[in-house]
Parts: sequence; structure tokens; C-alpha cells
Amino acid sequence: TVVGTNTTTGCVATMTGASTVNICTSTWTGTTSTDWFTQTNWNPQAVPNLCAANVVIPSGTPFQPTISGSSVSVGNVNISSGVTLTLAGQDMNVCGNWTGGSSTNAAVIGNGTVIMNSTTATQNISGNTQFNILQLNNAQGAVMAAGSIVAISTGLHLQTGNLNASAGTLHLLSASASNNSYVDDFSSGFTGTLTGNIIADRYIPVVGYNQHFISSP
Repeated sequence: TVVGTNTTTGCVATMTGASTVNICTSTWTGTTSTDWFTQTNWNPQAVPNLCAANVVIPSGTPFQPTISGSSVSVGNVNISSGVTLTLAGQDMNVCGNWTGGSSTNAAVIGNGTVIMNSTTATQNISGNTQFNILQLNNAQGAVMAAGSIVAISTGLHLQTGNLNASAGTLHLLSASASNNSYVDDFSSGFTGTLTGNIIADRYIPVVGYNQHFISSP
């Protein structure tokens, strides 16, 4: 009997003869720092950076994760209410499903992009998450689950595939006079589509005298 260890994720399996050590779920502990790429911030102590590696980011850890220096790829993502994931100029490629907060939102901030880019199946988005930039690049599309909330701080990029928001709430935020989040389905090479309704905020200052004109379109 031999115990094998997957050197990427730290997952172990007991084997007799030939066997495969599966990729397991990596849970953020944040005991050392905010650095995604520090092994001791994970249980098991290996950095998830494969489509087969599922990631759980719970609330209440000493440090919350930041991805910097290099983009990452992961499988399913489960990020709890109150957690903030920072993308410091790098992207998170999500090959599986996304689960956000169960009550209040989880947040993804910074100037990187969360890219839903499975090549094998429709992706599901559930829970409550505020994204800075969310991008769909999956020919089979993505579906928002019943009761799910996706709030966009800056941009929703529809590169490829259909985002079906019919069962959830898709909310474009506007936090200031200079910030109006947008839907991008018109950039060069973008062919994505959207099904469902959008709640679109438009910031209105309340200081002084203001006139506001609303029209459609």
C-alpha cells in the first residue's frame, strides 16, 4: 500500500498498485498573508491554479486573498458573504461554477477580471456577488440561479455565449457621477448575448439644485 500525494494541491490517496491522486478542494485559510500564491495560506498547503482545483474562500480568516503577479485558473469557486477577493491587475479564470454569499454579498475588487470560460459545459452563477469586471467567454453560456444577485461595479463583458439572468438579479451599479457600469457586447470579436432584465443605477447628486431628464432609449 502506497500513499500518493498530488504535488499541485496536496491531496492524498491511498493506493494499491496503479492509482490516480485526484485534485481536491482547496480552502483558503489566510493564516500567513494575503498572497494567493503562498502555500501556507491554503488547506491542503498547495496553491490552486488548475481548472480541476475547486476553491472555497470562507469568511473570518486572518487575511483575505489577493491575486497579483500572475493570473490563475480554478474550477468551482465558493466565496462567502463578507469576503473580498482582490485582483491586482490579474485575472481569475473560472472553469466551473460560481457561488457567492448566502446573505450579504461577496466582493471581487481591483482592476482584474473574473472570466467564466469553461469549454465543456454551461456555467452556473448562484449566491450574491459584486464584481468589478465579469466576463463571459463560454460558447455554452452561463445561467444565474434563482435568487442569485450579480452586481457589476464597472463592466459586464459578453465575449462569447449567452448570460441568462432571467431567474436572478443583474444590477449595474453607479457609485458616483463619474461611474456608470456598462455592458460590453460590442468590442471587436465580442458576440455574447444577454437574456433577462437589468437593474441599472444612475448616480444623482443631491447637493444644490439639480434637474434630471430621463428618457428611453
